[in-house]
Amino acid sequence: MNPSDLVKQNIKDHLLSNYTIDKNIHVIGFGKAAVPMVLAAEAMLFDDVMTSFALVPHNTHIPKVSNLKTKFIFGAKNNLPDDKSIEGTKIIMDNLLTIPKEHIIIFLISGGGSSLLEAPIPNVSIKELVHLILEITQCGADISQLNRVRQALSTVKGGQLIEKTKGPKISFILSDIVNDPVNLIASGPTFIDVDKNRKTRYFEAMSTLTELNLNVSISISTAMRNYAFEKYEFEEKSNVLEELKSSVKNIVIGNNKKALSTLKEELEHKIKCFIVTDELQNEASVIGRKMADIISSFSSSNKINLNFFNKTDYDVKDDKIALLFGGEWVMKMKRNNNTNIGLGGRNQHLILTALQWLILNSKSENLKDFLLISFNTDGNDGKSPENAAAAGAFINKEDVIHFQGVDGDLSDLEDKINSYDSYNFWSNYRNGAKHFITSKTNTNLMDILVLVLDKSKL
Repeated sequence: MNPSDLVKQNIKDHLLSNYTIDKNIHVIGFGKAAVPMVLAAEAMLFDDVMTSFALVPHNTHIPKVSNLKTKFIFGAKNNLPDDKSIEGTKIIMDNLLTIPKEHIIIFLISGGGSSLLEAPIPNVSIKELVHLILEITQCGADISQLNRVRQALSTVKGGQLIEKTKGPKISFILSDIVNDPVNLIASGPTFIDVDKNRKTRYFEAMSTLTELNLNVSISISTAMRNYAFEKYEFEEKSNVLEELKSSVKNIVIGNNKKALSTLKEELEHKIKCFIVTDELQNEASVIGRKMADIISSFSSSNKINLNFFNKTDYDVKDDKIALLFGGEWVMKMKRNNNTNIGLGGRNQHLILTALQWLILNSKSENLKDFLLISFNTDGNDGKSPENAAAAGAFINKEDVIHFQGVDGDLSDLEDKINSYDSYNFWSNYRNGAKHFITSKTNTNLMDILVLVLDKSKL
């Protein structure tokens, strides 16, 4: 699914048909898909684009395009906010202040936008912010929980990006959150929430931290409270929110469901496909073990047990079937053990856990053939060496046979699971043959897992 095509189609459907376009367009893009999105906008709108800025991840490749107007700003190395993110955000904020009220602003928003578009609240440093983000993610929080806290720590998230803008605005959004909550995607910079004031959102953020058993420093909690209460007083007195809300349209143009549908269409040329869910949210290790259970039970019964996903069991009629799962897996890491955390993300960890579970709880001679692959749609699954990212990993029956054979050694596998170092396991195992490497995809539509089962082969 190409972000460029999605932007072009939605510009036709929602911009060209509803607005008068005459050298009055300003483009602001941020996120992992910002490059193809802004290039598509420029291609569609030509000379009508007056200014264009894009915040893109560190080391993103920019294609050579003649007469390109977009100024690209790089930041968020390792998908974490940094000084470059803050500098780029200031450039964008300064530009927004200069746009006439008669002009139209197009925002192009995608996953990763929360790290790229950042301006911390007063009395919170970027170092403190990054430390808290890492604590939140390592304790197994999902992206919705993380972004609720981020909103309370930022002067641009939660609708604040557009507070000082004057004219009409339209946001085209690629969703990286289950069920597409516009108020939380990229931390909702262009979503005006008239139903929840700043104080309410501050209390939600603090409640989220409590749920995660995280204690923030007194200085940070005080800064969050002071900012929220001051902002609340301003918004109540100025009564600007209703007017702002009516001036912006937020449109989700792509999501995990569309990505799964596109994948299903491609695979069905060769194999029967079944989308189980696009709302899967759980720990990577839990999902990995559940996939191993499905493989084992299928091998003995030709039935697929989908109770875990609130689906009825599936009796396989075809020789082969592919099950597709989408959503967001999370990693719950052991606290106070950061020195032992290695490289790799939730998808590589999921497959490693599934492999371990199959090795320990099944016999390879009783398993039917299978293929299990899990990957992040942005092509970068967790921390990795510079310019050597992996999207995920995959296994089949041969890998179970390998480890259950006379030369099988589980010690390294178990060590890599315990140290969350799945990247190095898959990089070294069979010389990286089971690493799923795509390079950066310039999009982010969460995680996808594919399980292919073959009942004809033992």
